[in-house]
Amino acid sequence: MRPTLLCNGESVACAGSFDPRMAFGQSVAQPEPRTPCAPNSNRCQSVGYHRQLVYVRMSPNTITTMQTIPVTVYAGVDVAKATLQLHLQGRQAEFSNQAAGLVQLCQQLKTIPHIHVVCEATGGYERLLVQAMHQAQIPVSVTNPAQVRAAAQAQGQRAKTDRIDAALLTDYGQRYQPKPTSPTPPAKTNWWR
Repeated sequence: MRPTLLCNGESVACAGSFDPRMAFGQSVAQPEPRTPCAPNSNRCQSVGYHRQLVYVRMSPNTITTMQTIPVTVYAGVDVAKATLQLHLQGRQAEFSNQAAGLVQLCQQLKTIPHIHVVCEATGGYERLLVQAMHQAQIPVSVTNPAQVRAAAQAQGQRAKTDRIDAALLTDYGQRYQPKPTSPTPPAKTNWWR
């Protein structure tokens, strides 16, 4: 039974029965949770419950563009002396800040297309991570910790743990899209020697 709206005594089809694909190219339907129908500004009263569908209209050009332009996936890595805390797509993982942990981290990140790692400058503890990312050809950005902290405080985030910092670095990457840090050239010999 399809729920109906009663408006001025006449039965009208519910908004969920409208199919914009018939009128506007392709659309993506996203069901919302079951909600009671509420009276709207036209003084229509609803009967019963129904599932509302929200349609997002996309032109064929938009769909083509979305399929051809790669979407960058940002991964935040909080670097400590002994550990690396990874936040990737809503999940957390911890690796050791040694060669074995870096190999595991690189293997996990290589499985994700268009990955971009964001970490903070931590007084040298990040060097092994940055070097491993460059060797694995994974873009990495070393950011100023003060800028990341200011961005977190602007969002009302006051707590500071490794897990929270990794999530904040992911969010920072998504919001500000930092440029990848270029690899450091090998140590140059002094020209006067």
